[in-house]
Amino acid sequence: MISLIEVLQQLRNERSRIDEAIARIESRLTRAAGVHSNQGRKGMGQDERKVVAERMKRYWEQRRQARG
Repeated sequence: MISLIEVLQQLRNERSRIDEAIARIESRLTRAAGVHSNQGRKGMGQDERKVVAERMKRYWEQRRQARG
């Protein structure tokens, strides 16, 4: 015969599995909806990277020239 303690342990294990499944589903739903956890910064596109790279090249060239 199964004791109440064993039944409680089985229920807790099942609750844990259900909580994990819910978390996985919620994670997939938020990613599918386009909600991101790192909303503070946006990525740069290829054109933006080229502009920044050229600006930095000029910056470092000016620094080298200033040093002599």
